[in-house]
Amino acid sequence: MNQKHNFRLVLCIALLAGFSGFAGAAYDDLGVSARVMGMGNAFTAVADDAYSVYYNPAGLALLPRPEFGTAYAKLYPGLSDNSNLQNTFLVYAMPLDQGKQGGLGFGLDYFSLDSLYHETSLYASYGRDLLPGLLPDKLYGGLSLKYLNRGVNPGSLANAPVSDTGQILQGEVDPVLQNTSKTNIDMDLGLLYKLDPRWTLGLTVQHLLEPNIAFGSTPDPLDRNYKLGASYRTPFALLSGEIDDMTAPDYSREEIATFAAEKWLPTLQFGTFGIRGALSAGTQQYRALSVGLSYKIYKMEFDYGMTVPFGGIADMYGTQRIGLTFFFGHSRTPEPAFSEALLEDMGQLAEVGTPEFKAQMEDLARYQREAMESFLSRARVLSGQGRFADAYSEVQQAISISSTDATLQESAKRLMAVAAIYPEVENFSSDPVQVAVYEGILDFLSGENAAALKSLDYAHSISPSDDRIAYLRSIISGMFPGKAVPSAAVAPKAPASAVAPIAVSTAAAPPVTASAVSARAQSPAQSVAKSSAPASNQAAAQASAAGSEIAADTALMEVALSRQEYGKVVKLGRQIVQIDATDESAYLRMGVAYYALKRYSEALESLRIASRLARDEKTRKELDSYIGQIEDIEQKASEAKAAASPEDIESLYNAGVEFYAQGRLKESARMFQRILQMDPQNESAAKALKRVNAEIMESGESGGAQ
Repeated sequence: MNQKHNFRLVLCIALLAGFSGFAGAAYDDLGVSARVMGMGNAFTAVADDAYSVYYNPAGLALLPRPEFGTAYAKLYPGLSDNSNLQNTFLVYAMPLDQGKQGGLGFGLDYFSLDSLYHETSLYASYGRDLLPGLLPDKLYGGLSLKYLNRGVNPGSLANAPVSDTGQILQGEVDPVLQNTSKTNIDMDLGLLYKLDPRWTLGLTVQHLLEPNIAFGSTPDPLDRNYKLGASYRTPFALLSGEIDDMTAPDYSREEIATFAAEKWLPTLQFGTFGIRGALSAGTQQYRALSVGLSYKIYKMEFDYGMTVPFGGIADMYGTQRIGLTFFFGHSRTPEPAFSEALLEDMGQLAEVGTPEFKAQMEDLARYQREAMESFLSRARVLSGQGRFADAYSEVQQAISISSTDATLQESAKRLMAVAAIYPEVENFSSDPVQVAVYEGILDFLSGENAAALKSLDYAHSISPSDDRIAYLRSIISGMFPGKAVPSAAVAPKAPASAVAPIAVSTAAAPPVTASAVSARAQSPAQSVAKSSAPASNQAAAQASAAGSEIAADTALMEVALSRQEYGKVVKLGRQIVQIDATDESAYLRMGVAYYALKRYSEALESLRIASRLARDEKTRKELDSYIGQIEDIEQKASEAKAAASPEDIESLYNAGVEFYAQGRLKESARMFQRILQMDPQNESAAKALKRVNAEIMESGESGGAQ
């Protein structure tokens, strides 16, 4: 027998058969899952797959469907004696009665050192909800019953023991190596507690029975390992932390802390990719980096994990593990037959736009500029009518789109000051005081402060008891102290009728001059002339003003719709239909907004009106189709839970990918729509649904998922 083989055999016997006090190395916690290896084995509070049989049997209670997994690892390659350490694990787990009775799992763990030494562990595990009546879906427990067997194949050394000096004593019998197999029964205990759908705590106690694993007569109990962890989960990401209290090979206690992260990157055509990593540190100078990758498609998942220690055995390259998992049947997560997604389709139908703004739909910046110009135009008209509070509101609307222009802010500031005292000036075409006040306000809004003060002085001389005139004059003088105020003018306290100023927004807008907002639409003389004009002319002017208001609101609706500001869409739509109850596009846009806000009853009402007002048969048919599907959604949504756990969302996404891979596009669309009902902000599901809908249309299939 060569010297290297002798050395490996002596090392094997010394470490694993009880020599030199190192028998604690038996049944070391090496892990069994490639995915979990990439997480530094920080899996106690995760336990969401079949490998929970090994890591935390309580996780079997949450298993969505049957799984079969296999993993293989070559441990610690690079050892100087070329030792071949290998580990193989097989596992099968399944929910019982769709999880109502918990979950059951079976596993085989096999570890070997060449042909010299082996360890075999058979697992029979069960997990379930512990307090279904008191704390449903909160506390889970699990138990793994283990059959342990380990053995040494000493070969010729059983009859040729090794002396203290390392010499082989031929012709003698080694009493220890005459009994080279040992069998034990052991148990692991696991607990999971879900603080909420995202946060979970986990506890595992390994080697609960502390079996005596010694080959000889000297007792050698297998000490317990304690693992405490916490995890935070989103639909496609996971953070996990864990602290392990374990027995080291020299029988001392070692604490290891690990922090791990996992991210899934779903794609519709190419499956789902996973990346993960972890850092670990222990009390006995243990430091390690772990990384891992996964690829999941249809009902199969491939995993790779690697752990590299920062210190320890020289020339050791780290441990690598590969794994393959198969999934069977359908997830036990509820999959109600929701209608296919409508939001994208209805949104496209609603983006027809008015002739004034359709040309700008592809250029949002220009489109916003058109909308602001409409608001400012309306502000000019309202100022000319003496409705300064309404004009101020229009300027605020323009600013809200996007503005940092100083002149527009200045215009808003002046309008705010006026509107606080004179929300509206009436009788400015006939009453001399109101005429002078009106003239002064328009001068002030145009930036002509001296002329404004002169007109207000004249108004105050006619009506000296009107405190509002004096107060407005003092405000103008206070805002612009460079403009002297005649000594006769006294700044009174604000009259009780004054409206509290409104804070001016500082959002941005393109350059607009103050006069663009406040230029006089008409003089008092022109107002008088207008009042005496034929009624037909007045009606035409009113219709023109109404049309301008509708055009501006329509512009802003389209901007808000493109930004997904659905509440604003609804508000503007209501304003339009108050002016013109036959505006089909306003009802259609409101229907889209209500649908996005999950206000299905109001969405149906708006779309039904839009359908009645539709000018062509094709649009009417499309709307009727959407209405029917929303009616179905409304009925089912009222029966669904208000929120779903990340596990539910991930299961639905995987089901959608599976249906897509099978070419079952409508079923796939239903799964992604279900996710959006639970989580409207789920971008992955929204993108996947858009792709599926496009393929449904290209294939010529009519309607959506039934």
